[in-house]
Amino acid sequence: MKHKYLIDLNDESNWLYTTYVLAPSGEKAEDMRVFIMPDVSGHRFYTMSDSAEHPIDYLMPLHQHHNGYETFFVDSGAMQLHMHGQQCRVEKGAILHFQPYETHGMSFYEEVKYRGFFQEWNGIDNIPEVALLEEYYPDARKQLAASGVVTDRDHYEVEFSEYEHTPVEDVRAVRLPERPLARFELGGVVAKMMVARWELGGKREVWRFEMDEGFYAESVDFPAFRQLYYVTGGEVEFRVCEDVFTAHSECMVDIPKFIPHSVRAKSNAVVHDVGGMACWYNFLHDYTAVKKLDPQRLADGSFVRDLMKRDNVHIVAHKG
Repeated sequence: MKHKYLIDLNDESNWLYTTYVLAPSGEKAEDMRVFIMPDVSGHRFYTMSDSAEHPIDYLMPLHQHHNGYETFFVDSGAMQLHMHGQQCRVEKGAILHFQPYETHGMSFYEEVKYRGFFQEWNGIDNIPEVALLEEYYPDARKQLAASGVVTDRDHYEVEFSEYEHTPVEDVRAVRLPERPLARFELGGVVAKMMVARWELGGKREVWRFEMDEGFYAESVDFPAFRQLYYVTGGEVEFRVCEDVFTAHSECMVDIPKFIPHSVRAKSNAVVHDVGGMACWYNFLHDYTAVKKLDPQRLADGSFVRDLMKRDNVHIVAHKG
């Protein structure tokens, strides 16, 4: 059942649009569901879709996008990633992050679900119109693809076999939970930076929060930005105003700006901040440095409030 804030990715009532990709053989290579269309801001944040790839005799060709940032969560199965003259095996739990002009392609060992969060990207802009067009012209998708009207990417005729096999931890685009860009241990939660602000045009960040059972955090003031969270492990109770609900693995929670909210881990849980507008890295770096070297400054509540205001942090955490 569709919920005001909770988006279960496996619940068909949450699919705004569906589309697919056909292999040259005519077999279906990919099913795609759109959950959030781009917002109207200049940076087109919060766009979200998922893909279910089928292990047929089809290789997603090497290509690059000329605009936009792509961040994918591999939620099931395993794939082979090919990019920068390297290839590696990518398994469930990894995150892939591609910047503009990074040539990449994939092949799939088995059924793979990977969920995409996008910024400044137009890959799903035409899906509503194509869906409408197909009601009248069943072959519309094939004709549009053949004409190149609905693509924003260039393809490269290079054989994957020419790419060198590389350990997955040595491929920069692959982010593993055990190898974050930064890591901070706080009371009841470990915060890990998976994609940095400088990798997203200076606009946002992607963080992984590993919460102990009972961990609690709540917003303060009126959050300046829309919040978008993705749960990939455990169960988390959210309170949005007076609406209380539980999100489990493969659920998103989409909260409008200004709206008070809180989270409580009902079990050991993993939540990703994929909206990422807060400058968590700056805040946590400075907060932990002061806590270690000059903890007396933290006794002055105004110091922490000033840090939070500086970095657009609107969440206060409490150990469970």
